[in-house]
Amino acid sequence: AEDGVASEDGEVVEQALGIIDLKNFSPLQADLEFATFLVQALHDYYPGRFARILLVDAPSIFVSFWENVRPLLHRYAFLADFVTADEVCSRYFEPGTAPTELQRR
Repeated sequence: AEDGVASEDGEVVEQALGIIDLKNFSPLQADLEFATFLVQALHDYYPGRFARILLVDAPSIFVSFWENVRPLLHRYAFLADFVTADEVCSRYFEPGTAPTELQRR
C-alpha cells in the first residue's frame, strides 16, 4: 500500500496501488459495461483509496477503449499511469519481489 492520506474527519486512510496488466488485452475484453460498474463501485465504496493505478504494457488497441473509460473516472483519471512491466518492477518492488507475471517480459 502507498502512504496514507487524511480523510475528511482527519483520520489517516491507507491507500492502495492498483496494477492492471494489459499485456494480452484484446477487443474481446473491452467490456465498457463492466468497466463502468467497477469504476462506480470503487468510487462509491472505496473513495480515495487508490494512490495510483498502473496500466501495464497496454497495447495500442487499448487506446480507443481507454478513451471511453477515462471520462468515467472524472477527477480520478489523473491517478492512472501507462507504464511498462520493467518500470513497475524497478519503481514499486524490491529486487526479486515483483510478481512473476511482470518479471522479464
